[in-house]
Amino acid sequence: MTVTTPPTDDELKQLIITTVGDVNGIIAANIDLIWSFNGVYAAYPPLQFLYSTRMALDMLAGQVWQQVDAAVDDAREALSDKYKALRSRINDLDDQIAATTPAAMAATGLSVAAGLLATTAPSTPPYWSRDANDPRYIGWVYSVYTSYGWDS
Repeated sequence: MTVTTPPTDDELKQLIITTVGDVNGIIAANIDLIWSFNGVYAAYPPLQFLYSTRMALDMLAGQVWQQVDAAVDDAREALSDKYKALRSRINDLDDQIAATTPAAMAATGLSVAAGLLATTAPSTPPYWSRDANDPRYIGWVYSVYTSYGWDS
């Protein structure tokens, strides 16, 4: 039986730098900040790695978004494709995060609920009726009712 140890934080940081690529060393220079920023997900190990990877990709996209296509004679360079490729990777990673989150949280005993929240607004009583939400009917202790109305 082989026992494998989970990767260390430093190994995971290096894996992020290697897999997302690096433009001018910006990811390597900020990987500790990226990792600590996503430290809220440390209790759910795959999520910290996935969110850190996503942030690194966002950082790269911020570096290349202004690059444009260029053509000189027969030579053509499609630099805008870099941004499109990064956005595609980010979208794929968002799907992976959405699929991983319930399992990661369930492994620690938490659950994730999704769906619409039902909200109800209080109804306004007819003008001739008493308001059932009036504090004097529910025992509001912070005011005293007098014959002239509420005194606070």
